Amino acid sequence: MVNDFPRAVRRARLILPLLALPLLASFIQPPLYGDELLPRAARLSVTSVTLDEDNPTRRRIGRLLFLNGWAIRSNDRRFGGLSALHVENGIALALSDSGDLIRFRLDDMTTATIHPLAAGPGASFTKHMRDSESLVIGEGRLWIGFERYNEVWAYARDTLVPLSKAAPQAMAEWGRNAGAEAMARLPGGRFLILEEAEVRDEKGVAAALFDGDPAGPATKARTLRYRPPAGYRPVDAAALADGRILILNRRFTLFGGFTAKLVAARIAGNDVMIEEDLAYFAPPVTTDNYEALGVTHENGRQILWLASDDNFNPLQRTLILKFALEP
Repeated sequence: MVNDFPRAVRRARLILPLLALPLLASFIQPPLYGDELLPRAARLSVTSVTLDEDNPTRRRIGRLLFLNGWAIRSNDRRFGGLSALHVENGIALALSDSGDLIRFRLDDMTTATIHPLAAGPGASFTKHMRDSESLVIGEGRLWIGFERYNEVWAYARDTLVPLSKAAPQAMAEWGRNAGAEAMARLPGGRFLILEEAEVRDEKGVAAALFDGDPAGPATKARTLRYRPPAGYRPVDAAALADGRILILNRRFTLFGGFTAKLVAARIAGNDVMIEEDLAYFAPPVTTDNYEALGVTHENGRQILWLASDDNFNPLQRTLILKFALEP
């Protein structure tokens, strides 16, 4: 019984935030005005975390080798809510679901620069009004998917000036709290966007495969289906050079808290088919509301990055975990 106490505490830490959300919703993330719309620096406080709190020497989970992990807090109320993550040249660029881009160095996580998106759907800089959930970066552009509006916007990477936007017909019937949750750019320039929805039948959830820029109103797209692991919903995706697509799937239950499953999939006909289960994140493994997935390369190895969305809730954590994908 004594040995189970730390695990019970962790489980309570995962469950209580969700129970407290209705109470906290009235005062977390109020609208921003005036100077708050300008880029600004935020101080960060970083604590190292292990893969398994019950076994700090553990390094492996499924096909992943744990390299490092951090829990991050900030004095700035706009830091948090990370729903997408891009890592490049030692710099992390995270997208919050309230419409902020957060940039910080991974070798010196003492400060972050927060850049609000001045233009986008919605009239205020909150999750309720913006709900920016997915991010792809390349060729001097950022593509951002807005869940509530089922829209995709393209921005200039350096200035964040909007370049184009679209409300794709292929996503028109997706739910207001389910669309454009996960987005990946595939080799060759196509884009895959996954709906975050509850699986109601054997067909799974909807996905859209775009011939090119999803923020271009004239870009053609066709509808696919993806069947996530039972009880899970897709929350982010990333493409590998060999054509596989990594998909991060999340689940929350009252007694189990947050868990996540990472899978590798391929497009086969009109389906996004799971080929392999790569990792299962559940206590005692360090976990929270994992929503963001990034892929980089180091010394010939594929590196995976996971980040959690703390829902701007002080009872949750912003976690970033670094893994190597083992062959």
